[in-house]
Amino acid sequence: MKANPDEAHSLFTDLQHQYLAQIEAKLRQIEAIWARWQSGELQTDDLRELQRIAHNLAGSGATFGLAAVSDAARALDVALQPVIRRADTDEAAVSLASLVENLLDVMRNSGAPVPQPLSRGQPAAATTLIYLAGRNQDETEELARQIAYFGYTTAQFRSSAELLAAVERQMPNVLILDLDLQEGEQSGIAAAAFLHDRYGQALPMFFTASSSDFTLRLAAVRAGGRGYFTRPIDVGLLIDQIDQMTQRVNTEPYTVLIVDDSALMAEVYALALRAAGMRVVTTTDPLEAPMLLAEQPPDLILLDVYMPGCNGQELAAVIRQQPEYHSIPIVFLSGETDRSAQLAALAQGGDDFLTKPINLEHLVAAISSRIQRARAMRSLMVRDSLTGLFNHSVTQDLLIREVARARRSNQPLSVALIDIDHFKRVNDQYGHRSGDRVLKSLARLLRQRLRASDLIGRYGGEEFLIVMPETRAASAAMVVDSLRERFAHIEHQREGAPLRVTFSAGVAEWAHGIEASGLIEKADAALYQAKRLGRNQVLIADAQIGQPPQ
Repeated sequence: MKANPDEAHSLFTDLQHQYLAQIEAKLRQIEAIWARWQSGELQTDDLRELQRIAHNLAGSGATFGLAAVSDAARALDVALQPVIRRADTDEAAVSLASLVENLLDVMRNSGAPVPQPLSRGQPAAATTLIYLAGRNQDETEELARQIAYFGYTTAQFRSSAELLAAVERQMPNVLILDLDLQEGEQSGIAAAAFLHDRYGQALPMFFTASSSDFTLRLAAVRAGGRGYFTRPIDVGLLIDQIDQMTQRVNTEPYTVLIVDDSALMAEVYALALRAAGMRVVTTTDPLEAPMLLAEQPPDLILLDVYMPGCNGQELAAVIRQQPEYHSIPIVFLSGETDRSAQLAALAQGGDDFLTKPINLEHLVAAISSRIQRARAMRSLMVRDSLTGLFNHSVTQDLLIREVARARRSNQPLSVALIDIDHFKRVNDQYGHRSGDRVLKSLARLLRQRLRASDLIGRYGGEEFLIVMPETRAASAAMVVDSLRERFAHIEHQREGAPLRVTFSAGVAEWAHGIEASGLIEKADAALYQAKRLGRNQVLIADAQIGQPPQ
């Protein structure tokens, strides 16, 4: 669950206070070792304990705003390691005394910690506002209608003066303007250049034009244009660009499993990731990791290297022995600075190595980019290349999983099977490129208008399957029928007049005793009935929607 920004910063302050209390305890431990050191009673076990404390402080101090503590502790940690290997306490007394005294002095006089900023996830806008400006009122209104079918809010303008005044009152998420506005040729270019000088990249702008002339495209780029669409405008491509620019398509939040024997450090990392909108599961016991992986495979595993009972390298090796977890990135997080030791850890199946102490913003950025790449790679294996939806086999597997979940939790579950009406005729009359545009347009509409928890797959050539957890059939039918109405109004670009297409759908609700295959058979029977009764409608298995739902 995403943390409220104010609450996240309050929690981080509490964790800082807990850490300062731990600093006091560690200070007393070091002072006790130092006293034995000065009295000549220093033992090898004392050195090992001192190195463990120094290693811990080196990897944690800066995270809580005490960079000086981390620096002093790291110097002592590095110097202690060869001395411990030789078990020479006399050498330690001579060569390390100044480093111990420096660490004690820094810990006693560290002062108030410098707060670290927590990265915030992007706030979700209630609506996405798009301004359209063009000299031809009919064309602008029709383009606005097509964009509105995909759930965007639009406003239209004909002159530069109207547009600039509107942007001054409220800046839109995207601006689409013609090269020529009411003031004359290339007045749209002039208006865009003014807005780009004032707002820069904060205001994404696309141009529409009747010509693809290079000089006009160059002028549009110089005025800040990020896209250039020539008439007749392919609305599907335009919506793709708008989706990417506004990050409109719902995606599942990133999920991270943190395994760190320090509960305090695990919690501060989790807090930073949650503040950025990620789901986080933590454990201080590496032996619990296999159970947590089985319950919910994460997008990434963040592992501490040095842990009692089972260290990070050993846990990574166990995880990599299981094929179902091969695609999950493993990132080691440790105060270890020796490159050979880092490479040894990566050789056990790790994908990256982050060195403690780590800036929390850097941690969020590193985790986000690694998960983004991993999801992109996985999508090539589990998604249909044309529509970007789950492919047939993955959709079946996901449905089986959701049926099992519904059975365990005794929660409702509905599926909808969608089939594009007369799709063979579309391919035969207008060509497969037009057919592909229709498929991509429907897939885009489904991704935009359904919940992040709904699973959408391309089940066949022109068939789509929607799995809707915790949803009754009547509610599922209302949602699908709303999508049907929107889809019927979308114009799909082709040579000549734009093409409009409809779809039919069958909805079925899971009941005890029904397996995944039986649920699809029920939806398919309802779909067949919808086709037989005239198409362009949604039917529930064993019940009919006579009128569009209210």
